[in-house]
Amino acid sequence: MAATTATREITLKLLIDSNTEKVVFAEAKKDFFDYLFGLLQVPVGSILGNLLANTMDGAGSMARVYKSVMDLESSYLLTSVSRDLLLYPEMSSSSTSVTIPPLLQSFVFSKKKCVTETRHDSYANSSGAFGFRASPFANSSGFGVASPSKPGGFVRGMTQYMVMDDLTVKPSSPISSITLLNTIGVKDFSCLVEKIVTINFNKGLELVKTSFVSDTVLSDVFVRNQPRRI
Repeated sequence: MAATTATREITLKLLIDSNTEKVVFAEAKKDFFDYLFGLLQVPVGSILGNLLANTMDGAGSMARVYKSVMDLESSYLLTSVSRDLLLYPEMSSSSTSVTIPPLLQSFVFSKKKCVTETRHDSYANSSGAFGFRASPFANSSGFGVASPSKPGGFVRGMTQYMVMDDLTVKPSSPISSITLLNTIGVKDFSCLVEKIVTINFNKGLELVKTSFVSDTVLSDVFVRNQPRRI
């Protein structure tokens, strides 16, 4: 189990302006950018299900759409499988020629991987809270399986990348880093500090949630610990 956990955690090196408590930019290995880009493949239903199951606010009105599907009587649905198709969408392995990163596989929100002690549909308990939770180590449901014929992830491992506070990704080099610092007007380099952070399932989910409401995502999640709306 310890080995499995390690494969689902990635690290990120932040460069922080201690005067403004703001992330200037971050550097990471290939696994972070495979995770970040791979989020575009995760169905919205899986994102919402994970946010609600982990009691994270910030899903907005789309969360109410999700809950409406939960609460709708079966007689109003076209088929008996309609609800599961919407609440627990799968991503077909045939739609991708690459192996999905382990951390991203945790975002598959499968009914089989939920724990419930509520009514048979397991949609809500009497307190209004959702009576299920996603397994942080869910098996890949429809995700590509590692094989010699499939490259891992989405970006090349030998290339260096940096990510901005608003999650804009750029190729990294010493020259580009210096140019960026000059562009944003950093004059006192003594105020810059490095911080290494670990991203696991919960932190990765917090990054997703914050990205919907903020343009300073890295600062909000790892420095200020609160979202700032755009």
